[in-house]
Amino acid sequence: MRGAPGQPIFLEEGYRYRPQSAALPRLWLRAITGAIFEIIQRRIAAGELATLGAYRPQLTYIAIAPFTGPQEAIELVGELIASEPAPLAPDQ
Repeated sequence: MRGAPGQPIFLEEGYRYRPQSAALPRLWLRAITGAIFEIIQRRIAAGELATLGAYRPQLTYIAIAPFTGPQEAIELVGELIASEPAPLAPDQ
C-alpha cells in the first residue's frame, strides 16, 4: 500500500500490526514523523548531534506506540534497550 504524497511509507506497516491500528487516522503518520523530526532538529540545532543516539528509545516509542498500544510499545522499547551492546568507555 502506498501512502499519499508526503506521507512516510515506512510507517504504513503499523496499520496492519493489530486490528485496532487499522482505524487510526492517516494524519497520524504526519504527526509521528513531525514529532520525531522536531526532536532530532532541536538536538542538532543545540549542537547535540553526538547525543542523538540517547534519544533512540523515545523516538522508537513515538513511532510505534500508536500502532502497538502504549504498554506493548514500552515492552518493545525495553527489549531494544536490553539487546543493545553496552557503550564503550571513553578511553577504549
